[in-house]
Amino acid sequence: MPHADEKHLYHLSTRHDGTTLGWLDGHAFNSLVNPKKEAQRMCSSELASNADLVVLFGLGLSYVLEELAIQNPDRDVVVIAPNDEDYQAQLLHRQPQLSEGFVWSIQHAESRHDLIAILSQNACRSPILLANPAYKLAYAHQYEELRLGLELFVSRSQVNSNTLKRFGKLWVKNLFRNLDCMDRVLSVASVEGQFGNLPGILLAGGPSLDAIKPYLAEIRKRMLIVAVDTSLSLCLRAGVDPDFVVSMDPQYWNSRHLDWCSQSRSILVSESSIYPSTLHKWAGPVMLCSSIFPLGVFFEDALGLNLGKLGAGGSVATSAWDLIRIMNCSQIWTAGLDLSYPKGSTHFRGALFEELIHQSSTRLNPAHQSHYLYVNNEFTVKRSDSQGIPVISDQRMDLFAQWFVNQKVRYHNLSCLRLGAGVREIEGFEPAELEKILLLPQCRDSIDQRLAIIRSQKSQLDLEQKKAKLRQSKSYLFAALKTLKSMTEEGLQKTFSLLEQLENDDIDGSKLDIQVLDRLDQLDREFVQSPHLRILGFLVEDVIGEVQSPQAAKDAESVLKRSLKLYQSLHRAATYQIALFSQVSASGADTHSEVFN
Repeated sequence: MPHADEKHLYHLSTRHDGTTLGWLDGHAFNSLVNPKKEAQRMCSSELASNADLVVLFGLGLSYVLEELAIQNPDRDVVVIAPNDEDYQAQLLHRQPQLSEGFVWSIQHAESRHDLIAILSQNACRSPILLANPAYKLAYAHQYEELRLGLELFVSRSQVNSNTLKRFGKLWVKNLFRNLDCMDRVLSVASVEGQFGNLPGILLAGGPSLDAIKPYLAEIRKRMLIVAVDTSLSLCLRAGVDPDFVVSMDPQYWNSRHLDWCSQSRSILVSESSIYPSTLHKWAGPVMLCSSIFPLGVFFEDALGLNLGKLGAGGSVATSAWDLIRIMNCSQIWTAGLDLSYPKGSTHFRGALFEELIHQSSTRLNPAHQSHYLYVNNEFTVKRSDSQGIPVISDQRMDLFAQWFVNQKVRYHNLSCLRLGAGVREIEGFEPAELEKILLLPQCRDSIDQRLAIIRSQKSQLDLEQKKAKLRQSKSYLFAALKTLKSMTEEGLQKTFSLLEQLENDDIDGSKLDIQVLDRLDQLDREFVQSPHLRILGFLVEDVIGEVQSPQAAKDAESVLKRSLKLYQSLHRAATYQIALFSQVSASGADTHSEVFN
């Protein structure tokens, strides 16, 4: 039964023993001798990982899909089929025999962006890619796109997980200290669409920004200026105060980018878990975007705030770029967004990073050595600029570059232009010369008029209403956290009791105390149903992922030990947040009210 499309030839047939065989461009879908045994072997080796989703490129004749349903029916499968006709032809010839409840879907993904979108919708953490050999050969380009897409998604997930593990407690700590200023600020939602028909420029902190510095005053006359915190000092030295400054990093050292910038009256755009001094010392207006953390979302909802979302791609530059996008600027220009080390430089001259290297320089560890080691390390890679010329970059910057590429694909009608010679290419961002900006008409009066309207906006609640709501939400959450802590303590006690039974009685779990097991099950259900579990859970997502792993051992002792680890982690998270509550209450609320009134 041959079937042809524009490029490929499919052929299906049935062997004398009833086994279905198939070919794509002359390459067999499966083993011609024993396709079922081949599928078993393939799935056994690949499913040894902790993958929570399988992406199957090419349905073949469903043997692999059937084996996936047998070996691990709890693991979802997404089949990527190159075209509908191929799939329909195979499905009519041999329908897969799948167990009831097995979850799978067939979707189409031509590019890495399509696959990343599918994986994001499935909320998976560790997907794997299986490819039918015939499809892998016939659709080599599409397979490579899918492979790169999955690689980028997994890298991003790993970075997010590591970031959460590293900064989770710091975000919570900062948020508690910033609570009393959450509604004395402007909201990102208030600037959506406010700068239509006007161009905007993002000033990041890369070394190519040095070439733009002498022209910043002229650029300011012609477009809205959004700077990241890293580049603010350069702008002020050039005599230009940006319209917006974006700062998102929760760490103390990042707040030092704003040292000696007290003369700025820009609108600071940030998030509620920013390092507290960044908000409390800022002289100009402050604007917050919605938090991406459950605790921040809780207080925003409690106060009835609609702060508006900003994209988060792992870098402050991604949030700054997204701010310009939501303000509806007709063009988005970027400068200093190098994502590479042109001429071996890491930042513009005079950046905090370079100053710290010089300050820590010694005779045995001079600045140029520290700089060299920073640029040349295990993550150093070569990428290309827009002319195809190799540039030095960092493997960790691949995620940021891909984020910008994804945005351009998503907002394909958006005009994105980029200043800077010899910098890493971002697909879809048009390289442009500075002269093109200088030929634009001046529009500063229109920009300032719109900014004046934004600056004049009032808080969404009056101060007394806000204080009352904040007190209520604090009291409510404090009680909820204490309840969750008590539940973890009971869960720990019950789990220890059951483990002790296993150890002392040397049993396999079949004689464990039924009443204790039932109470433990009830506690698990109460945790899952608690609306505040996410506030604790986001601090221990790595442990939750380990407990929920499809490959986790199912014997009684292993299950109880995982439960013990989870309860211990949740107990530590609850204890930590309750202690922060107590510290904030003891230090007195509203200590920085004069800054925001």
